[in-house]
Amino acid sequence: MNNKLNLFLLATILFLFGCNNQKKQIINLKLTKSVDVLNDSTFFGSSECMTIKKNIITIAEKSRILLTDRDFNLINVIGRPGNGPGEFNKVYHLIFYKDTLYAVNEMLKEMNVYSSNGKYVRNFLLPASPLGRIAIDDRGRFYLSTSYGKKPIICFENNGNVVDVFGKMFNGKTESLSRRKTILDLHIYTDKLIALNKSEMILQYYSLKNRALISEKKVDLTMLNDFNNELKYKEKIIRERANTSVSMISDSYLDGNHLYFTVTERNDNGVYINKIVKLNLANDKEINIFDITNANDKDMEYWITSLCVQNDTFFVSDASTKSLLKYVIK
Repeated sequence: MNNKLNLFLLATILFLFGCNNQKKQIINLKLTKSVDVLNDSTFFGSSECMTIKKNIITIAEKSRILLTDRDFNLINVIGRPGNGPGEFNKVYHLIFYKDTLYAVNEMLKEMNVYSSNGKYVRNFLLPASPLGRIAIDDRGRFYLSTSYGKKPIICFENNGNVVDVFGKMFNGKTESLSRRKTILDLHIYTDKLIALNKSEMILQYYSLKNRALISEKKVDLTMLNDFNNELKYKEKIIRERANTSVSMISDSYLDGNHLYFTVTERNDNGVYINKIVKLNLANDKEINIFDITNANDKDMEYWITSLCVQNDTFFVSDASTKSLLKYVIK
């Protein structure tokens, strides 16, 4: 009798553990800082990329680069609008290699190079217009995603010379649809290049040694099926009904073993729900979801345009309020 009871208890514990293991927990975030004016003469506009290094946040903001501390106190401004050396039409993406800052000047398809103190050093032409975040390996080689051609990833040196063109174009019924389906954020993780497809939510792993595709998998976000309910609830406050909704990834960020990316769902009436997904690259079964806006929240009206993360502190830019926002776990 005792043996049967023990077996029953063991089976129950294993069943409950398995259920809890499969459940993806939604973790609430709390807003601790919101900034739209950095000082008397510097207003924040919008950003498509930010990164954090040594507790300094570097923000691509329109036609300049902002350096702030973790509370968005302004430290330095790099660049200005224009077409001259060190100037920008628009700062698209930026990345550090050691103490050198590289920033993409989108309209002119060039890379501006700055020293650690923000002094302009030089620039060079890019081999193509980028789509999504760029990456750089420990040899100083860049990886850029573009929609031109059937191989959307270009590897090039820090003078613009192309080393290789590789990758996989995600097919659509038309050429323009194929390009929209192949928008990649690129990240370096150990000895691999990670390509996150922002339209299809697919992760690809490439070897840095020979740039061959190692594996590909769809990111399982079925645990986010509460989006529709949240949208309907939020929409009910504003209008009488909610229409169909779509999901999109606006930005991603690699912090150690964890890849973070935003997921925004919008219905036809323009109502948005935002969450941040955290993938453990060392254990792909470990997924955490951070809720950045509840149905009644008014911190963020639209979608996250850029994101960086340090020790589960989230620094984001909002498309509607044109603010820099800082979130921590509640």
